[in-house]
Amino acid sequence: MNAPGIVSGVVQGTGNTTPGSFSSPSARDFNVEAGTISDATLSASFAPKQFFNGSLSYASPATTTTFSGTYDAAYDQAPLLATLTGTYAGTASTRSGTETATLTVSSTGAVLGTSSDGCQFSGTATPRRKGNVFDVSLTFKGGSCANGTSTLPGIAYLEGSSLYGMVLDSSRSNGALVTATKVLSTVGEPTPALPSVSGPTPALPSVSVPSTGSSSGSSITTGNSSGCGSRGGPGYRKANGQCASWADYYAGRR
Repeated sequence: MNAPGIVSGVVQGTGNTTPGSFSSPSARDFNVEAGTISDATLSASFAPKQFFNGSLSYASPATTTTFSGTYDAAYDQAPLLATLTGTYAGTASTRSGTETATLTVSSTGAVLGTSSDGCQFSGTATPRRKGNVFDVSLTFKGGSCANGTSTLPGIAYLEGSSLYGMVLDSSRSNGALVTATKVLSTVGEPTPALPSVSGPTPALPSVSVPSTGSSSGSSITTGNSSGCGSRGGPGYRKANGQCASWADYYAGRR
């Protein structure tokens, strides 16, 4: 993430915890903004409900990047379907690129969605017992969907009116990263029109992913363009010069 409020990717993996430290030898960095997927080793130190600071070390090319995080009390909020229920508009990123998308979540956790390329998906969202996180399962309906007819597991996190979620296949070579903003608090009202994206979605480069562990070598394509809007945003810059996200658009931040 290069700027607060703008999600440019996600790191996924499994890890081990000892008092005050966390490590993951199997991290995979899905960088939508840079158009890369990289295997990495993650090392971090933490203090409960205070901070989580660490580094990601990449083998190819051999680089290390550091990060820091502070505790957000919102994590201790109970994940409620009543809070999640509504209609959302934003973007969905897969190996085929980034598209605008809308989705609804019902009061029972049923999910229905479609992206601007015609891909339809459905699934469920289930609150975890603790931590402000929902377990998600999405089934894609084939046709233009980059994930075919797969059913993929993942997680979702709601921060205010902003929804962040990711589902991933078992080879960790494709899935969907969703960032969206709630535009209606009830389901059953007319779904808003998808915001237009200026210009065609650019052709996206193939990025080779080396085989690690049980994962086989594969490729993935993600967004890589310098203009605002080419990765699915509303297509304008804010006063600070940063490309606006859909969250900025619906919040009226210019």
